[in-house]
Amino acid sequence: MTDYVATCRDADHDTITASAGIADVALYPSGSCESVYLDPADARTFARGILALADEIDGGEQPKAVPTLTAVKVGDEVRVVVDDPTYRAGEFVGATGRINEVNSGAELPYRVTLDAPHSNDTVRGHWWCAKVERLAAAPTDDSAPTPDRASYLAQARDLMSGENYTAADLIALADYLAG
Repeated sequence: MTDYVATCRDADHDTITASAGIADVALYPSGSCESVYLDPADARTFARGILALADEIDGGEQPKAVPTLTAVKVGDEVRVVVDDPTYRAGEFVGATGRINEVNSGAELPYRVTLDAPHSNDTVRGHWWCAKVERLAAAPTDDSAPTPDRASYLAQARDLMSGENYTAADLIALADYLAG
């Protein structure tokens, strides 16, 4: 691995060396010197060398994962996280409602139609907000699991208990239950 050496600006015989160990970066001043003074440009170069050694050891800093945010759009159910910080600040934080209008780039980009009437109805059920969070969508009838053929047959069998029935009768009732 590479060593990086910086020379003191005041005494040419005083240096500091950076070397990579197995799991760390070691700094060694030369001889008996306690301090090595570097010009800003030399200090930056030396620091970059130390960072390069650290990257050789552990692969470098991993960029933090940035969560991908889906843009809130008109019609979304939301909770107010930050309302208007300059007028009636905090009054609507936690309130839920539906996005009525979005003005991208504005200080208060989200106009929320509030679910519950506010005690001071001067807002007419709407409020401009700085930050909102989308609420989980309620499951729709389309997302409900549809019963399979076996469950219709089981339901038909339960309904016909105690009766004298054939397999054809059971299947006919299951088909009827399935619609």
